[in-house]
Amino acid sequence: MRYVTIALCLLFVACRTEPAPDAPAGGDSLTARLPDEAAGPCLLMPDDTLTLFVRPSPASDEFGIAAPGEALRPTATAEGGWLGFDPAVAQAANVGPFRLRWVAPDGPFTLTGACRTLPVIAAPTDGCYLMAGLPIALREAPDAGASVVDTLRAEGFAPVVGRAADGWSRVRLPDAREAWAAPEDGSFNGPCDESSG
Repeated sequence: MRYVTIALCLLFVACRTEPAPDAPAGGDSLTARLPDEAAGPCLLMPDDTLTLFVRPSPASDEFGIAAPGEALRPTATAEGGWLGFDPAVAQAANVGPFRLRWVAPDGPFTLTGACRTLPVIAAPTDGCYLMAGLPIALREAPDAGASVVDTLRAEGFAPVVGRAADGWSRVRLPDAREAWAAPEDGSFNGPCDESSG
């Protein structure tokens, strides 16, 4: 039994989940631009003025620009090969992928370092989202007395699919159920108004 345990441990170490050296990091449009070297952090250097986006989509609002000579440090990729980085500005209300700013995979830039190992994350491209800094009780109806049907975990987010006149937000959960969040709970990201959804 001891030898089986040792063999399983060795197999686990040999098979741990790291991207293969030639694995794409987030999309085919980026694959050819990824550096072969794996030493040091992934760095992105603009070759020309580079547009930065709030979300990983060309339809997203622009966050700003990066000029040649600046260095950005991508920490994730999203569908289509978009590169996400922390802009190093205060964002107390934003959670998860909403903290990142994004560079299009076809922008004028050069990559160096371990960019092939960046995680690929799910990052919303459009819509209004409720974000939870603390856990949020999600209710069956837009009423404080309604039954709690789920909880949006701290640092979690959910798409807003409707709003009640009194400020309650109807959100869609990952399993496609819908529930309500009180007006004072959480914060919002995206084009959110009274008619969101």
